[in-house]
Amino acid sequence: MRQKDWTPITEDEQQVVTRLQEKLQKNCPYSTDANHKQLFRDLLVLRFLRSREHDEDVAYDSLLKYAEFREKYEVDSALTVEYMDKFASEQKKKKYIIVENGDLENRPVAYVYVHRHDKNDRDCDQLRFMIIYILEKLLSCAREGEERMVIAMDLSQFGMSCMDYEVAKLLVELLKSFYPETMHCICMVDSPWVFSAFWNVIKQWLHPVTLQKIKCTELHNFLRLESIPKDFAQIGFESETKINGSDEKSVSVEPKNNEEHVSPIEKTVSMDDTDDSNSESNSTDPGLDSKEGVTTINENGGKTSYMESKVGVAAIGLALGVSGMLLGKRRS
Repeated sequence: MRQKDWTPITEDEQQVVTRLQEKLQKNCPYSTDANHKQLFRDLLVLRFLRSREHDEDVAYDSLLKYAEFREKYEVDSALTVEYMDKFASEQKKKKYIIVENGDLENRPVAYVYVHRHDKNDRDCDQLRFMIIYILEKLLSCAREGEERMVIAMDLSQFGMSCMDYEVAKLLVELLKSFYPETMHCICMVDSPWVFSAFWNVIKQWLHPVTLQKIKCTELHNFLRLESIPKDFAQIGFESETKINGSDEKSVSVEPKNNEEHVSPIEKTVSMDDTDDSNSESNSTDPGLDSKEGVTTINENGGKTSYMESKVGVAAIGLALGVSGMLLGKRRS
């Protein structure tokens, strides 16, 4: 059974969202008549409200801090080439690929090559801007009315140099404070035993709802095969399926040597999809969109075929053996 997800706004929630909108328009120094509807769109306000357990006052304070954050870090210009200059050296490391409609329900997917991050060779200031860029890019590709994304993590070569707690904490703070309720699921792939020590720390920080979104399973259970990079997690083999009519081959995914791969995190995360009918963030499966093909996002913000994008896609130095950490004790 596929994981239930986003539920439509209820009548009671709509009343609270309306009240919050009125207060924000009146009191937020960064809100103007010209930008208010975009800055505090109803869906965003609803995400904050749900992640703050429907506490109206807490949600209001968080939304004020969100507006301040966007002003301080120039988030409105995050999808410009000029913004990418703020993390130019990290971008060159090619740790991250975005596929616009990569999961089975056409949500955007970020593929993370965790082993390409080195805690001894990175710039945290640049990484902050890079993470903002990546999250804004994913949200710009998200399905209308949902604003959800998928993260797939290649842990196959995870080592000590990837264990960057400082960057992990940075990622957690950004997500829990400014991008709540945006994660559909996190696919953890091919994690080695060295990752277990890192995971034992990370899992303690997770909200139960967030933990349920972490999937140690075969990628084809969640992602479109044609969207998976051929070099991702060392578990794919080439098929004759063409990508967007090109001569490039796609990837099929199956366990190595037909042997069961037991991940160290499977002791705390179920391999099965979780049917959490009591979670307020879950609803019935909305079904497949009618789009076809896979579109990726290139470094200049344009849409290109997957293979064209591999050279110029945005990179992100996330040190993400972290995965589930994506929202700390608030829901993702």
